[in-house]
Amino acid sequence: MDKLLLPPPLASDERFSILANIAAERFAQIDLTALLVYLVDIVDASALPSLAEQFHVQGLEGWLFAANEQEKRELIKQAIELHKYKGTPLGRSPRTGNIILTRHDLRMV
Repeated sequence: MDKLLLPPPLASDERFSILANIAAERFAQIDLTALLVYLVDIVDASALPSLAEQFHVQGLEGWLFAANEQEKRELIKQAIELHKYKGTPLGRSPRTGNIILTRHDLRMV
């Protein structure tokens, strides 16, 4: 792992090169998939209630109507899609003004 980019004053010091190599090896072992919470299909099920709260689909807004974990994941994905257009010209159009909640899906009328 000697391909680390260190500033020239530090690169000439062997102690910093060794320290940088040790740090790089440790950082390479860290599993970063736990940080990818917005990939709803692969996120741990324990994160779903927090995502539901963040995207405003808790309780009667849809969460209680979802029968299983897969439906909850779909509900969150659809809420993310709706939030993408919030505050844009498309989001202010009359077409997105009427949203009907039927069981576990959101559809625009």
